[in-house]
Amino acid sequence: MMKNNVLNLVTTRTFFLVLLLAPQTAWSEMILTPFPLSKIVDEYRGEIPEYRFVTGKVSSIGARVRTEHEYIIAGQQIKKTYEIPRVHTTREVMQHYQAQLQNLAAEKLFYCEGRDCGRSNDWANEIFRERILFGPDRFQHYLASTFTKDGRHYASVVYTIRRGNQRVYAHVEQIELASQLLKEGQSSGILVVSEEEISKTASLKSRLQNWFAEQQIGAERRVTLVTYSRRSDKASAENIEHAIDLGRSLKTYIGRELLPEDSIRVINVGPFAPAERFQQHVSFVELFVE
Repeated sequence: MMKNNVLNLVTTRTFFLVLLLAPQTAWSEMILTPFPLSKIVDEYRGEIPEYRFVTGKVSSIGARVRTEHEYIIAGQQIKKTYEIPRVHTTREVMQHYQAQLQNLAAEKLFYCEGRDCGRSNDWANEIFRERILFGPDRFQHYLASTFTKDGRHYASVVYTIRRGNQRVYAHVEQIELASQLLKEGQSSGILVVSEEEISKTASLKSRLQNWFAEQQIGAERRVTLVTYSRRSDKASAENIEHAIDLGRSLKTYIGRELLPEDSIRVINVGPFAPAERFQQHVSFVELFVE
């Protein structure tokens, strides 16, 4: 009995010594401060190996929820859901976070409000998995950004909603990235423009201008547009025509706003590309510099 007691004591002391000497994870705190007088109703932190960083509108086809664009990232995640005093609007709450991100020199990857975001039900139950965030579509706002602070790279998500019972919530997620987010066009020089973006010229112009500046595109450079379409509601010939129409529309817009049309070449691929090319978008145009 004496021998067993001594063995148990040694084992217990060894266990606590291992805990004390084990390396501790250096967790970041939530950098974005909450809206005044808000209270936390849910929070979580942990390592996340695959996180859906949504940078496009959410839509559902039957039971399947898809996004116009997203990145799969990994890192240390902190997420908090706050209840906001009801006298404030969801726009006020979003502006509170936008101001902080602006001070951090954050890069806005996607912003939407109201029905332009998709269905609140899809955001609440499929993207965030927080049922409390479900409300009327017209009262929602969403912002996805990246920023750097103290040499560390972060992805940030803010979603605000007013529920049918008039309660206002803000859901904030911060991921300290395991590696810096590589956005489309950064390494390859290719810019991907979805069919939906082509129809929204206000936001498209800013994105094109930024890409033109990064690629140092001037009047002496040529730009090639490669068009794709594999919509399930169209036959192959129809998808080819649809891809041609997308290329024609984008070429006309760029020619009118940014570059002479004779400096733009269009290659139509339609549906004739590997299936993995259509994972993010079923109809889109790729731009690259010759």
